[in-house]
Amino acid sequence: MYVGQQTLLSLADLSDIHRRQLALRTLLSRRYRRLHETLDQRILRSRKDGTDPGLTREEWQCVHEQELMQVKVQISDLELEILYAREQGTDLKRTMARAKRLKAAQAPKSRSR
Repeated sequence: MYVGQQTLLSLADLSDIHRRQLALRTLLSRRYRRLHETLDQRILRSRKDGTDPGLTREEWQCVHEQELMQVKVQISDLELEILYAREQGTDLKRTMARAKRLKAAQAPKSRSR
């Protein structure tokens, strides 16, 4: 595989990483909205969705607290995934820059022969 082909593949990988970061940020913002949702908003959302199980307010309170705990765990997982994707992008950029420097360093040697 030629350096040019590797660079194109690396650019494709980099765009995949950027798309993944964007998707993760979108999920994270949705989870933050859920985290700040009040109990009344949660009950109303359930009724609008047609998924209202007919719970009492106390039961809804318990369900809401459980959901908030799950959302907090999801948020921490998403934040870790975003950090990992950022590190992948940084590593790939460094590798591409190194390959570019190596290619530039090899070009004068091949011309002089």
